[in-house]
Amino acid sequence: IATLGCPYKCTYCFNSNKNWQEMIAKLGARLRYHSPEWLVEDIERTFKDHGGQLVSFQDDIFGIDLDWLERFAKAYQRLKIPFFAQLRPRLITEERVRLLKEAGIHIVSFAIESGNEQNRREVLDREEPNEVIAKGCQLLHRHGIKFRMQNLLGLPVKEPLQDALETLRFNIQQRPTLSWCSLLQAYPGTAIAKYVV
Repeated sequence: IATLGCPYKCTYCFNSNKNWQEMIAKLGARLRYHSPEWLVEDIERTFKDHGGQLVSFQDDIFGIDLDWLERFAKAYQRLKIPFFAQLRPRLITEERVRLLKEAGIHIVSFAIESGNEQNRREVLDREEPNEVIAKGCQLLHRHGIKFRMQNLLGLPVKEPLQDALETLRFNIQQRPTLSWCSLLQAYPGTAIAKYVV
């Protein structure tokens, strides 16, 4: 984990819980970063002691800060170990993709959750239009970077089957390396749990 925290409040995530938001606000910075240099040294030690073939970064969103990502790309290149990282569709930009590729990215993953913009915006509090997601997918294709699209089934919408089929069609149009689905879990304390009730 290179970065702790997430600036978003998707309704199905603990970040949408008001008590959590108040507690984090008292701590000050919403995002906390390990230095890229420390991170690379830690990975080197881990691979020396235990081996491995791929680094899997489990940050909510990897490399939000572009200055940090630029330092990371320079520091990480010497490892020559492919890595996995999670992004946010709106953050898939030319500059970010270039830096990730320079560093040695193997595959990125990002959640769209639903192929229906209205459901995504109104039910999940995710403000990314399909156009933005499609543009990010095109950029990843152009740079030859594999990507996984994450989707949610069982959303509390008027027509869940129609939403699922629309999501499937949108995934097919974007041609991800891998599509991944999970079922919505409306955990107590999240905004979506209140919405469901």
